[in-house]
Amino acid sequence: MNNWFNIKRFWLVLQHEFANARIELAILATVLLLGYAMPYVNEYNKWIPAVYSVGFFIYEWVLASRVFVNMRSGTQCISYLTMPASNAEKFYARLLLYWLLPILLLLLLSAPILTPDAYRHKVLYNTDLVLSIGNAILQLNAAVLFGTLFRKHGLPLLLLFETALMVAAIVVIICARDVINNIDFAPIVSIVDYVGTDLDNDAAMGRLKLVTAAFVGVSTVVNIGLARILFSRKRLRRAMLNTNVE
Repeated sequence: MNNWFNIKRFWLVLQHEFANARIELAILATVLLLGYAMPYVNEYNKWIPAVYSVGFFIYEWVLASRVFVNMRSGTQCISYLTMPASNAEKFYARLLLYWLLPILLLLLLSAPILTPDAYRHKVLYNTDLVLSIGNAILQLNAAVLFGTLFRKHGLPLLLLFETALMVAAIVVIICARDVINNIDFAPIVSIVDYVGTDLDNDAAMGRLKLVTAAFVGVSTVVNIGLARILFSRKRLRRAMLNTNVE
């Protein structure tokens, strides 16, 4: 028997974790269904779809950060680690429910059933939508990493980390102009030149999607890869990060 990954054993773990996450996933599915009413609401209240989109993303963000909330106490940690399955099966079962499924639903919500022409102009040529989806996936990737590292307070710590980065960037811009002058912005300029500024044609939108996909791909490999490495190091013989035995 494969001790690293067995599909039958993985299926059993996935069923077990789905039962534990069914309420959170049911809320997500309900919110998704409400999204299909937004085009009709948009005709009367322009702000409601915007509020809905922000709320939907925040819920998915919170959900991704809760990827290993089932291990937030010592008792829960022991219970999960002693489950008769490999660490890989446990990790990918939780990842599928708390990260991959929300991303698929996000893409599903962003691609409503429209006529070919309407879809072409409202989705394929919507620069804001492409960038928003890319940024959302980047944030979900980061939430999984922080949720693996800090199971109790993953999202608040991620927000604190990103805020600190923003403050540091602002301080550098204001107080360290010499540092900025010595930074080589050639790679960024080359990317902008490659994509172009006229995004109303197939070629430009194709390049924008390619660049966005590249950033998302790198983010996925780095964040999910690090989360996998961190989780693979969890053993009963060593104390886990931020574990409080109750």
